Amino acid sequence: MTVALQEANLLFDLLRTLDGSQLSTLAPTFLTKAETLIAAPWAMSAIPDFIYPETTGERPADLEDRLNFQRALGRLAVRDPEVYELLTEIRNLLKPLSLLDDPSIVRRVKEEIAKGSQGKQSLAVART
Repeated sequence: MTVALQEANLLFDLLRTLDGSQLSTLAPTFLTKAETLIAAPWAMSAIPDFIYPETTGERPADLEDRLNFQRALGRLAVRDPEVYELLTEIRNLLKPLSLLDDPSIVRRVKEEIAKGSQGKQSLAVART
């Protein structure tokens, strides 16, 4: 519903600034801007579906990296209230997804991924 509201606001803004001679460009302009608007919410909702083998569609080349990043980010958010708040705001479209590209967040998530890898190695050794 949030994306639909954002699209409605976008259309309203385009119509408000439109003069009669630009009517033929309304649809292509709206669709181009709407595509940009929905890219992040779509990625947040659709990419995780690819963990299921029966999900059809083109899987991103970096799918495993994205999924590992999301899992590690979730583990980090459980322990860190600031990361939890940021993630909640991003998921509710109050802040942009690009904030997760902040070097300090990326560094912490990579550290969390490394911890997860070490834990898997320890578990594998313990099983043998």
